[in-house]
Order: sequence, then structure tokens, then C-alpha cells
Amino acid sequence: MMELNAGKENYSFPKGGNVEFERLDTQHELWLATIDGIYPPEFKSKVERMMKESKAPAILDVGCGSAIWSIQMAIHFPQASVVGLDLTLLKPRDHPSNFSFKIHNLADGLPSEYGNKFDIIHCRTVVQHMTDPQGLVNSMAGALKPGGLLLFADVKLVGYGSNRERLTPAAYNPSLSLGENLKEQDGHSWHAGWVAALGSISLSPSYQPPNILVQKCKGLAQLNFFEYWVPSGSMRDDDDQRTRQVAKHATEDLRNLYGSTSAMFAQKLSQVPEQFREALRERGLKELMSTKYHNQFWYVVATKA
Repeated sequence: MMELNAGKENYSFPKGGNVEFERLDTQHELWLATIDGIYPPEFKSKVERMMKESKAPAILDVGCGSAIWSIQMAIHFPQASVVGLDLTLLKPRDHPSNFSFKIHNLADGLPSEYGNKFDIIHCRTVVQHMTDPQGLVNSMAGALKPGGLLLFADVKLVGYGSNRERLTPAAYNPSLSLGENLKEQDGHSWHAGWVAALGSISLSPSYQPPNILVQKCKGLAQLNFFEYWVPSGSMRDDDDQRTRQVAKHATEDLRNLYGSTSAMFAQKLSQVPEQFREALRERGLKELMSTKYHNQFWYVVATKA
């Protein structure tokens, strides 16, 4: 076990604990509903062929969180060795014998012994929190076998409305009084303000969308880039069943995340008055539950050159 380099680690969300692991399990269900599977179905035959033809099939889940994705992959592919890697110790949960877990600080890249070791590497909503996002992508490319697959997913932390229009976030203006800031801001969204505040404390300043990070990595080729508009909040009468199902998972995930941001905001946004921070959370959640919103999800599948 390597020593954690907390000074380089940029992850602002809660680290471990039953509440956080349950939130990550819910988020996993959202991704399953969004992309229609544990990975994009367009690559089902390729993944199955790789697992069948590889002499020693191996899968790595980078920043595995609750490890639900990697455990499901281990169940699907019992012939493969599946490794979950994360900063926080994994809670006890049932898993097959071909799954293992290693604690590791991703700010240091992947362990050196992982070079050219894995057929598939999965990384979901992790890279955006790294001090050096490009460095982690390059490190994952180095850990893939030639021809191996990188499955790389992220979320754009911007609030969008019912018609996918970009919303103007409510934001604290220090030139105004607290009372003036707390007035309803015409044309501004408290939910979008909460999303923007979350992004301001959790996104790496050097982060770029996953397709750009992959394109800049010399070790990766054959880019496949998917964009998904994920609904949340109050649905309209004309929304179909699938939209409602995805929105149900997305709304639950956001509600859980709203519940965990009070301490995060207090620590990272201490220059903003507490009353305004709480208004972002309380009014933002109220808006979410009464209005239809969207988030943009990104998914990249790339091949090791």
C-alpha cells in the first residue's frame, strides 16, 4: 500500500462511508439507464471478444468508488481479473473471487507495475477532479495492453433548462448586501447556481472534456465520443417512459448530492456568507423538484494504439 499524497489530491466530495457509497450506487444506476448498459452497447461484441481471446484478461476500474461497476464486470466475466482502485478503503460487500481492491492515490498516476497490463480500463467522473487530468489519462493509456479499451465517462457541471438551454446561475455578488443577494434573482437559476458552485470547488482548473484529453494522449486512438442529455426534476406530460426512468435516477442522484454539499460549501466557499450558501442548496433543490432540468454526460471509448 502506497502512502497517500493528500497535498496533490483534489477530490472535494465525501470520501467513503455508507451514505457516500449508497450515493455512488445510485449514480451507477443512473449511468446504466443513460447509456443502456454497463458500457455502451455498441461495444458489447468487442468487449466480449476481448475477454474471450485474451490469454490473461484483466480489467481495471480507476476511482472505483463503491466498486459496483467493477464487481458487476467481475460477475459478467468470471475468467477476467478485475481490480478496483480508489483513494478510500472499500466497504465490505459481497464480491466474486476474481475481484480485488487496491487503495491508491490517483494524483500520483497509476502504479508503475500496471504498465501494459489491462485489456479494459474504466474511469467514471474521476478525471475532472484531478490536479493533472491529462497526466491521469496518459497514465491509463500506459496501463492498457496494445489494442486495449479505455472507457472514460464524465459529467459537465453546467445547469441546462427544459429545452437544453444554458441557464444563468444565481451567484453571490460581494458588491451587494446580503439581503439584496438573497432576493429572488430574475432570470437566474438557483439550481444552476448550485451546480456552478459545485463545479467551482471540484473541477480541476486544467480539466478539459474527455474527448479533448483523449485526443491529446499520444497513446490512444480510434476515438468514439458519445454525448447524452440527462433529464432531471419535474417531467412534462409528453415525456416518454425512458425519459422518466432516467430522470428518476438523475433526480435521486442530485438530491443525494445536494445533501452532501453543506460541509463542502462551508469549507471551500468560506468567503460566501453561510445564508447565501444555504440558499443555493435549499432554493436550488426546491427548483429541481418543481422544474425540468438537464445535465450533459460525456462518454469516450478509445483504443490503445
